[in-house]
Amino acid sequence: MKDIDEIRRENLRRLEVEYGGTTAAANAAGMSPSQFANLRDGARDSRTGKKRGMRKETARRIEENACKPAGWLDVDHAEASAPPVEQQLLESLRLLCEREGGHEAVAAAIKFDSQTLWHIINASKLPSWDAPSVEPNLKNRLDARYPDWSLLWRRTALKPVNMENNPDYPSIRSVRFKLSAGIDGFGLEYLDDDDRMPIVFQSKWYKSRGLTPAKLFAIDVTGQSMEPGLYEGDTVVVNTASKQPKDGVVFAVNYEGQLAIKRLMRDAGQWWLSSDNPNKALYPRKLCDENCFLLGEVVHKQSERV
Repeated sequence: MKDIDEIRRENLRRLEVEYGGTTAAANAAGMSPSQFANLRDGARDSRTGKKRGMRKETARRIEENACKPAGWLDVDHAEASAPPVEQQLLESLRLLCEREGGHEAVAAAIKFDSQTLWHIINASKLPSWDAPSVEPNLKNRLDARYPDWSLLWRRTALKPVNMENNPDYPSIRSVRFKLSAGIDGFGLEYLDDDDRMPIVFQSKWYKSRGLTPAKLFAIDVTGQSMEPGLYEGDTVVVNTASKQPKDGVVFAVNYEGQLAIKRLMRDAGQWWLSSDNPNKALYPRKLCDENCFLLGEVVHKQSERV
């Protein structure tokens, strides 16, 4: 029987298939691909050598980010969605024959009658695997020669999602804001190299948060001014449709022609750009005056730090 950590790891693999790869699934889960891979594979504890489990809080956060119901990661969906065993075995046998170059090759390998095997594969009805016409030892022969054969049906149980221009999975592209001092507006340089895959969420993720995908852009965090909330190299998503000042909320800002990510604070009737870094001598707050233009509210982050 699977334990909870095995079930969660298996469901992370289901997310991978659903989103079309590790990077897209990690984006949906709100983490980096390396973080996702460590959770999926069960990174081993350096002291005990045992696979680390996933904390309940982490599981709930992944479910929320990926628009899955609470507790989704804890359910053995492979068992819940599995077809009848007879159908599983028949589909697995067909896939095995495809993989091995045909039913004749499989029959020869397990020393089974080729014509009988062909009739089983092409039968209009599901075979009863313990019926005399099938020969009860067929499954035993297959198990002995091909230990993985009975699980091959799972390859067709989940279909990868085509992410290219898919309205059900809108993407957020990585950009560099092109800014000028004293100008309320910006240009965009799209960063489309292989290391900058778009961030992808299901459409209901945007809808539930009142976000418009076309107004969202991903940018890199630079510097240490927003630690410990944001670290250099983190990625944040900026909602350029939200430019109204909000007390205590993080914004991307055009400050004298330079991009800054700061927390907006209201004090003494004025708006201030504040850093989260507690070293205020090194990172003092700055007045958000006529030289300050809000580019958009930060609505999501991805980080290597947990």
